[in-house]
Amino acid sequence: MYKTLAFSALFLSSGSFASMLEEINCETYDPSLQPYKTKFTWGIERETLDMPLEEFFAKLAVAYPDVEPAHRRWLFKLLDKKTGKYSKTQVVRSYQEQAGKNYKIEKVTVQPPWVVNVDGEILIGTNNGEFGGELLRVDKANNMTLLEQMNVEDVYKMPFGVVVTSGLAHLSSNTGKISLLTPDFKLETLFGLIGSPQSSWLLGNGDLLINSYPKGTQVLTKKGYLKRVKCATSQ
Repeated sequence: MYKTLAFSALFLSSGSFASMLEEINCETYDPSLQPYKTKFTWGIERETLDMPLEEFFAKLAVAYPDVEPAHRRWLFKLLDKKTGKYSKTQVVRSYQEQAGKNYKIEKVTVQPPWVVNVDGEILIGTNNGEFGGELLRVDKANNMTLLEQMNVEDVYKMPFGVVVTSGLAHLSSNTGKISLLTPDFKLETLFGLIGSPQSSWLLGNGDLLINSYPKGTQVLTKKGYLKRVKCATSQ
C-alpha cells in the first residue's frame, strides 16, 4: 500500500513539474540569425605517416614550445581558413604490430561542419562522440590553437559574450554544459544542462533554445540565465 502511494505521489509530482514549465513557441532553426556562421559538409580522412616517433615529438616541441612536454599530443595545421579545414597529426595505438611497434603516426584531415567568425578570427568545433571532439581557434595570423578537448554541439554569439554548448551521451553517461568564452579565449562553465545537447538554435527574441538527450528543453536567455521550458504542442 505504502509503495503504491509513494509511486503515485512520484508520478503526480512529475506531472505537476511538467505542467509548471513555461510553454513557449520553440520556432525552428533560422540561419539568418547567425550571419557570423558558415556551414559546410562534415568530412574526415585518415592516413598513416611513415614518420619516426622522435621526429614527431621534435615537431611538437617546435610547434608548442610553451606547452609542457606531457601535454603535447597533437600537431594541428590549418589547411583552409575559409572553410576551417585542418589536419591533426597524432600518435595512436596500432592493433597490427609491425617491426615490434604497437603505435603509428596518424594524420587526420577534418572538414568541420561549420566555422564561426569572431572579430576576424574563427572558431571551429567538432563532435566525435566517445572518441572526443575539440574547440579550435584560428587567429588573424592563421595560427591554430586548441582551446579545449570537448564535444562541441555549437557556438553562439549572445549579448553577453560567446557561448559554447557541449556534452556527451555514451553508455551510462549523459552530461552537457554551456561555457562562456572569455575575451582572452578561456572557457568558463556557465551552466550544466539536463543532458547532452542534441540540437540548438537562436529564437527570434535573441534567446538560445537547447534540446538535450533523451528529451528536455532549456532556454538560455539573452540576459544570461537558464530556464526549463516545454514547446507548445500546437507547433
